Amino acid sequence: MTGDDEKLRLRAARTWANWEASIMNLIPDPNAIHKMTDEHSALAIGRIECHYTLNKFFLEHDNYILDNADRIKDIPVYIVQGRYDIICPMISAWELHKALPQSKLVIVPDGSHSPLDDSMARELVKATEGFKKPY
Repeated sequence: MTGDDEKLRLRAARTWANWEASIMNLIPDPNAIHKMTDEHSALAIGRIECHYTLNKFFLEHDNYILDNADRIKDIPVYIVQGRYDIICPMISAWELHKALPQSKLVIVPDGSHSPLDDSMARELVKATEGFKKPY
């Protein structure tokens, strides 16, 4: 996605976007797939995600977040995880919750990766509303 061949860049970006769009919802959404594989969307999504991945998300090492979780132990944390998210596996949410025992972990029974799915959006709004109250 960073090479000089414009057609190859677009093909790679569309392949990347199609893969992600196909697995981000519990039931694949043809409209989302179509929007994400549009030339401009595909290139933007693919290049940004590729850039972060190639740079290891700008973290010092693979377990950086878990190894440094104690730095945010006193900050309210809500973890909203879709049961069927295969992009960000549930084990990651569980390990973060264990590293931050004061965090609130919500597993959305019919959730996947997309925050736009109704059940995921509902839980994310609840979590956001929760910041209005004392933790």
